[in-house]
Amino acid sequence: MTSEEVQSDSSENLFNVEGLKNIRTFSLLSIFGYTINSVFIVLDTAILTRSLTSIVNPSGNVGPSIDVLNIGLDMGALGIVGTILMLISLIFLRRGYSVLQEVSMEFSTPYKGVNLLFIGLIVMAAGFLVLLPIVFSSLAFYAMIGIIALVMIGSILALIGEILALIIGPFKLNTYFNEPAFGTAGILMIVGLFIPFVSIAGIAMIYKGTNSLLRI
Repeated sequence: MTSEEVQSDSSENLFNVEGLKNIRTFSLLSIFGYTINSVFIVLDTAILTRSLTSIVNPSGNVGPSIDVLNIGLDMGALGIVGTILMLISLIFLRRGYSVLQEVSMEFSTPYKGVNLLFIGLIVMAAGFLVLLPIVFSSLAFYAMIGIIALVMIGSILALIGEILALIIGPFKLNTYFNEPAFGTAGILMIVGLFIPFVSIAGIAMIYKGTNSLLRI
């Protein structure tokens, strides 16, 4: 092996280690973010249903009841916390795929997916933040419709980004590093599209895969 080949292998290993470290950090932060968001999705579905049926309260005034608003604001705060954690974790995932792109361009697809997921989560967070100053106004019903539409747009963008970054991404990691934990993660993340709690197990497998490789 020539000195140039040795240097090339050394540089490739450095990129791989740096990329895997960032992806491992992503997985640790994301486990907490996914846990909070999974709980939020379940609770918020019930709250939204109750809120829509309480637009006209028993007193005849237009607007959600105070109890529904208080619970909704609490859940909104919970969702924001989970989203912030996810956004921070995505910074590390984006950095990880960006570094791995230097070694193989097959990671360009999950890298673009992270960017799209990032945008989607920001749009969703904007929808929740807009809710806070207008929820007590007389236009609460119309505002809620607009907010739901904004959140839906963000959800679609986030879904496409999630597929590229957190489903295709792990499969590409599995192909490149030959680490079965990544393949399992990809499968779990597919199931997680329909059962949110399963995504936590998928992220845990990403952590297991990166940790195993970094030990080597």
